[in-house]
Amino acid sequence: MQNQYLPPSPYSGAQVITTNGPSPAPSAQLSPPPPQNPSYPLPPPLQPPVTSIVRIPSFGPYPVQLNCPYCHNNVTTETAHSAGAMPWIVFSVCLISGFLLLIPWFFCWVPFCIDSLMDVKHTCPSCKRDVGRFSRI
Repeated sequence: MQNQYLPPSPYSGAQVITTNGPSPAPSAQLSPPPPQNPSYPLPPPLQPPVTSIVRIPSFGPYPVQLNCPYCHNNVTTETAHSAGAMPWIVFSVCLISGFLLLIPWFFCWVPFCIDSLMDVKHTCPSCKRDVGRFSRI
């Protein structure tokens, strides 16, 4: 027997095929899948995933009642005041105006003592983790 040479295909990446005899029947390559055995139990049907909607309250300057996202307890948050951007802005205004008038320099520290200018951090009393923050700006 002689090897037959097939010319290369005009497509890039084509392969040269040589044969040494009759090619296998195409039906031998494609066989139907084996039938399913009905004696095996069927798997249980899939259940849809359970979705839960968690409503995160808007945090303000006062304590908020919520379900903690960490310990899942129904709690009223503890609040702590901390200096945010607002006291620093008022401090800067007092400092800059102190170059024109002497009196504002004496009041530069006052914004850090006023709770209504401070940011509020909300923590869970059970697990002591931060659950939210209220910023003045």
